Amino acid sequence: MNRQPWTFVLVRHGATLRAIAKASPSAGHIAGDAAGIILVMAGAATAIETFDEARAAERILIAASALGRASALGWVVPGAVAQVKGLLDLPDDRTLRTLVSLGHPAQADTRPRSAPGTARRALTETVRYEKFS
Repeated sequence: MNRQPWTFVLVRHGATLRAIAKASPSAGHIAGDAAGIILVMAGAATAIETFDEARAAERILIAASALGRASALGWVVPGAVAQVKGLLDLPDDRTLRTLVSLGHPAQADTRPRSAPGTARRALTETVRYEKFS
């Protein structure tokens, strides 16, 4: 239906980025980044609009990567929504939960983050063929 029920708020001011991170520690990575894009949904988002919100965020992440930028997905926890809405002057009737932080890639760290073969569940645990069982 191409409703595009979002508004993107670009935040570049360091003090605002740090205040968002302080309010919602699960989005703490935004504190030191160059910018953040806050996805603001119109009204109480329906299931399909929530799906679209995630797709929009994913496309921002892909575009950032294509441009050689670092990016990360963040979540404004429910207890922090009112405070972050206040920081951004958002109307009460908007839904706020997703943000993308944008920055510059750090020096490449080539060390593995976990032991080889332990970062994800085994394929045999996650894939079923033809039927679930």
